[in-house]
Amino acid sequence: MELRISRLAPEDNFTALFERARIGDRVAANLVYGMAMPRLRCLANSLLRRYRWHQTLQPTALVAELFVKIRGFNVRIADRNHFFHISARAMHQVLADRARSRASQVSRNSTVLDEFLSELRVATPEFVPVIQDLLGRLERIDRSAAEIVRLHYVEGCNWDEVGERTGKPKWRVRDDAKFALKWMRDHLS
Repeated sequence: MELRISRLAPEDNFTALFERARIGDRVAANLVYGMAMPRLRCLANSLLRRYRWHQTLQPTALVAELFVKIRGFNVRIADRNHFFHISARAMHQVLADRARSRASQVSRNSTVLDEFLSELRVATPEFVPVIQDLLGRLERIDRSAAEIVRLHYVEGCNWDEVGERTGKPKWRVRDDAKFALKWMRDHLS
């Protein structure tokens, strides 16, 4: 028996279909996928636009990863909006997992620390926790050097502006920055 439901199915049909799909009904899973795909692709597009570092990941691929991820969820879906809320969070988690994976790959290659720091200006979330941890550890050792790194790489100040804000001559600022970057490279985990 073939089950047909329109794209504008009532909430209870969507919820019932999702529940059936969750317990293994492949027909229901295909229907849920078809009904939800346009909005999920829109959500995926929105997330991917925010995080430009996922240039190779397409919205459809992110939605596919989402469906793999939510198959393992043991949660009851209250309604269609609840499903999309959970889906948006799960897509964000997929991106965060990929970011952590990329950050760990990058952390093995400490020669790209300068690239990390320059990318912070465009708020790449995968590097933020790594850099924040390093800066916190550096600050406990040399507060001035950590401040210089924050001012130049995070806030985007040029070396003259960093000097003005810290009250140090430009040569000293560059010297402290060089020390900080070397320290951060050496302690990149």
